[in-house]
Amino acid sequence: MTVEAAGRAPMKRLMAVFAWPGKWLESATFNGCAFIRTVAEYPRPDEKPHQVAAAHKQSVIDLLSPLCRETELNERASVGRQLALLVEGAIVTTHTFGPGRVAKDTRDAGRRLLARAEGKYTTGLLGRWVRSVRAGDGTEKANLISRIVSAISIRRLSPTV
Repeated sequence: MTVEAAGRAPMKRLMAVFAWPGKWLESATFNGCAFIRTVAEYPRPDEKPHQVAAAHKQSVIDLLSPLCRETELNERASVGRQLALLVEGAIVTTHTFGPGRVAKDTRDAGRRLLARAEGKYTTGLLGRWVRSVRAGDGTEKANLISRIVSAISIRRLSPTV
């Protein structure tokens, strides 16, 4: 799916960024990234090949940054850079170890990063408590607080390893 095909919802547009690299990483023709190899072969920033590769990598960040600005995310500028790091890491990891689950793991990490930037905690008792507070559900909130206090008390009484 392309960013345009994802529609108008900003978060769907951001997640669509992971569709193309995922297909590329899992394809039989994947052989790493020419731009990553270029900066490895021309490490000095004043060398023209390095500059061309860096400009391409900056274009990925420049694609993500406006998509992040369309959202209600916290720290939008850094989220765009962090998403770009996920894509770059996926490319290098796939080139190093083979495709495996890299594309799926990258999408999952992207979802978690975006959920965190939205201020959502998606797992555990704390996540349920935060969601119940936002929903204004007093009964659920009281039950969750009780469970959290119990979990903390149990951990304090447990011997450390």
